[in-house]
Amino acid sequence: MPRPVPVLAIIAFLVALGFGIVSPVLPLFAKTFGVNTLAAGAVASSFALVRVASLPMAAKLARRLAERRVIVAGVLIVAVSSAVCAAATSYWQFLIARAAGGIGSAMFTIGATTLLFSVTPSERLGRASGLFNGGFVLGGMTGPVLGGIVAGASLRAPFIVYAVGLGVAGIVGWTMLPMHGETTATLEAQDAVVPLRTAVRDRRYVAAVLSAFGQGWQSNGVRSLVVPLLVVETLAKPASWSAWAFGAAAAAQALTLYGSGWITDRVGRKIALVAGSVVTGLLGLAFIAPGSYTVLVVVLCLYGVGASLASTSAQASVGDAIGRRGGPALAGYQMAGDIGQIAGPLAAGALLDAGSTVAAVGIGAGFLLVAAGGALSMPRRMTAASSA
Repeated sequence: MPRPVPVLAIIAFLVALGFGIVSPVLPLFAKTFGVNTLAAGAVASSFALVRVASLPMAAKLARRLAERRVIVAGVLIVAVSSAVCAAATSYWQFLIARAAGGIGSAMFTIGATTLLFSVTPSERLGRASGLFNGGFVLGGMTGPVLGGIVAGASLRAPFIVYAVGLGVAGIVGWTMLPMHGETTATLEAQDAVVPLRTAVRDRRYVAAVLSAFGQGWQSNGVRSLVVPLLVVETLAKPASWSAWAFGAAAAAQALTLYGSGWITDRVGRKIALVAGSVVTGLLGLAFIAPGSYTVLVVVLCLYGVGASLASTSAQASVGDAIGRRGGPALAGYQMAGDIGQIAGPLAAGALLDAGSTVAAVGIGAGFLLVAAGGALSMPRRMTAASSA
C-alpha cells in the first residue's frame, strides 16, 4: 500500500472524530442563543449545503495546486471555523462560522480523494479506498462517545477539541503527505482529466453516482432518522439504546471495509457493487418493522457490511472511470452522496409525519436497488487505462 494511503486514513479518522464530537451538541449549543428548533437544525444544514456548493471549486483547486496544500488548507479552514464557533456570542456568528466550515470540508474531501487516486495503482484501489473510508467510520463511531464526555464540561468544549484535533491533522498532512502524487500512475495521467460530459457516458461512473446518491439518502440520511424513532416509539427502549445499535453497525462496517476492498480488487467492482447495493436495499426494508431490538441490531450490522461493500467498490469504480486527476467528475460523485444525505431525511421526515413509514423507508430502498441495476450494466473488469 502506498505510504500516503495510511496517512490519509489517519487524517480522515481525526476529521471524522471531530465531526462526531460536535454533531450531538450543535442543536443544543444553538438553542443557548434563544432560537427555535428549526433555526437550531439550520446550523447542521448550512454546513452540508455550503460543502455541496464548494465541491466544484475544490475540484479546480485540487487540479491546479498540490493535493497536500488543498488537504491541509481545507482541514485548517474547518479548524478555524470550529474555534470561532466556540467563541461565538450570537446565533448568527455561530451559524456563519459553522457554514464556512463546509468550504474546508469540501477541500479536504476532494484533495484527499484525488491524492488517493493518484498514488494508488488500479489493482489496489479497492483496498486503499477501504482503508481510507475505515478512518472515517472509526472516527465517526468514536466521536459521539467522546463528545458526550467533553460536553459534560461545557457546550463550547467540543468545538475547542475539534479545532485542536484538526490542527493535529493539518500537521500530519503537511509533514507526511507528498507535495504531489508523483507515481507512475500520476505521471502517465497528467493530461487525463476526464470531463464530466465524458464521465456520464461511462457505465462505471453512472453506477457509482447512483450508489453514492442511494447510500447518502438511505444509509447516511434516512437510517439516522428512522432507527432512533423505532427504538423509542416502536420497541419502547431508552433513547440511548439507539446509540449502541449504531455503534455495533459502525463496528461491523469498519471491520469489513478492508475485506470489502479486497473483494473489490480481486473479485471485481461489479460484483461488489451489486452485492452491496442489493444487501443494503433489501435489509433497509427491515427498518419498517424489525420485530425486536436484537433483530434490529443484527439487521444494522449486516447493513453495515453491505454499505462497506458498496462504498469501496463505488469509489474504486470512480477512480477507474475518471483516471488519476480528479476534476469535475469527482466533484459530481461527491455531490451526489451529499445531496442524497440532505434530501433523504427531509423526505423521510415529511412521510413519517404523514404516517407512511413504508414510503419513508421504501423510497431509499428503491434507490439502492436502482443502483444495483446500474452496477449490473458495468463491465466485469476494465481499468481506466484499458478504457482509454
